[in-house]
Amino acid sequence: MNKYFLFLILATAYISSASAQSIYDINIRDIKGQPVNFNTWQGKKILFIVLAGNETDSAAVNQIAVFKNKFAGQVEVIGIPSIEAGAGQMSNEAMDSLYKRDGNMALLLAENMYVNETSGTTQSGLLQWLTHKEQNGHFDQKVKDVGQKFFIDGSGSLYAVMGSDISLTAPVIEKIISK
Repeated sequence: MNKYFLFLILATAYISSASAQSIYDINIRDIKGQPVNFNTWQGKKILFIVLAGNETDSAAVNQIAVFKNKFAGQVEVIGIPSIEAGAGQMSNEAMDSLYKRDGNMALLLAENMYVNETSGTTQSGLLQWLTHKEQNGHFDQKVKDVGQKFFIDGSGSLYAVMGSDISLTAPVIEKIISK
């Protein structure tokens, strides 16, 4: 009985990981409508962060810029403007401008996306991958709030999900990045 149970767990884990899609197979566009190729960052960590579409919190914008500068060359930061949180209320040009610091983009901004499965809408393919274990092979995690963070390692695996209550400057973030 115990051997059968162990076999069932191992087989389920194998099937789950075998059916998982690669982050590098997902296609999105940036806020300017240009294609984004995740293959560019193979071997490098990626941080996806859910953003409000009407973000006026300069502290949050500065926090992203500080993180990006601290981990430059190690982590690519991609912001996902959430349609549910007001993406589209601010023009794409204004959103683009908001995340520039000293003329440099603090992060790559994705196109506006539905981040949750809600009635009458379709969750974006990227967010489906980030939030569904059958696609990412690791976690089922709904987007709870603006500021939620998804960490991808250099091999394209989702390895950590952090809520909006954890600042990008918190010591735990450095531990996650050093993994």
